[in-house]
Formats: sequence, structure tokens, C-alpha cells
Amino acid sequence: MRLDQIRGVYDGVFSLGSKCLGAIQLREHGLRPCSGVLDWMLSPSLPHVCKLLELRFQNFMSPSNLTFVKQDSGEQLLYDLNYKVTLVHDLALDWSTMKHDLNAYPVFHEKLIRRITRFLHICDSGYRLLFVRLHGTMDEVQQLESVLSHLVRGNFHILLINNGEKYEMVEEPCSLERVCAIRMPLEVEIKPLWDEVLRGIILSNAIKFH
Repeated sequence: MRLDQIRGVYDGVFSLGSKCLGAIQLREHGLRPCSGVLDWMLSPSLPHVCKLLELRFQNFMSPSNLTFVKQDSGEQLLYDLNYKVTLVHDLALDWSTMKHDLNAYPVFHEKLIRRITRFLHICDSGYRLLFVRLHGTMDEVQQLESVLSHLVRGNFHILLINNGEKYEMVEEPCSLERVCAIRMPLEVEIKPLWDEVLRGIILSNAIKFH
């Protein structure tokens, strides 16, 4: 489907990774009234995000799945081995070890469970939803569309954005009924391009977010 077909009113808009930029731009454009589950995490593998959704976040970020992964900056962040997701912003760093502070993990996990419960409830409530995903192949987004069709009771669309080198937004051919695919620079935030991509996408007041 084309970008002009995806414009309209949605009851909820959620980022599905792969990094924080999607959530940041939804917030900047007034389309993010609450935190999504993957907003402040790195989730580069779309097949693993599909697995996460298919399993309804089962054991996501549970202690048995976690290890530390070292970043180029030297920071050691919590990493979910099962779903290939890195926690970035929800836990403070212990600067003496350059690792996430595990003393705050119980509070984070309670917050994560609230986000998951809210997300699954919204998906099961018949609302019209838009999901924004940065990075993914056509085969991967087809899998995502299939998984969401079993998770979301109402109508939904997916906006897939892949990285482009030129300073432009280009629509890509996509025969999937619920998917719009575009390409634009994602390594830097280019406001005019994001303004154009999200133009005409409006958030209703149907869901009372808490």
C-alpha cells in the first residue's frame, strides 16, 4: 500500500523498534501518549520481534534470559539472549562498573510488565492501530503482518522504514495489504522528512492511556 493510504485516524500508534528513533519521532509528532514495550531498546532482528509478539512477550527480559553485552562506548547493557534485544535507557549505569545497575531491576521489571499488559490489552480491544518499524526486509515484514493479524483484533497498518543514503523519502513497492514501505535516512534525524512521513496520521482519543 502507498503512504497516502496509510494516513488517517488511529486509536494507537506504537514503535516496534529497531531503535529509539521511531519512538522519539512519534513523541515529537504527538503520536505517542504512552510508552511502548520496545521504545527504549535496541531490537535489530525483526524475526525475533515477531517471535516476541507471537509468544506474547513470554519471559521477556526475565533474569534467566539476561546477560551483559558491551557497547562500543564501553557500557555493558542488559541483553535478552532469547529475543536479541538490548535494554538501553530504562536502567541507570553503575559508573564504577560501567554496567546497568541491577539494584533497580525489580522496579524496571514491574514497569515492563505494565507496558506489556497495556499493549496486549490494546491489541485485543478492537482498536485501529498503526505500528512503525525501522529496518526490515519484505519477507520479514510479511511475517510481522501475519503475527500481528493473530494478535490484533481490530484493523491495523504497518509503516516500514528502511535506511536511505539520499536526503529524500522514497516509497518502495509493496504488495502487502497492510504494509507501507519507504526509505529515508535513519542515521540522522531529518525533521522535514519525518514531518512528511507522519503528516495526516492522527491519534484519536478512544484509548485512555495511563
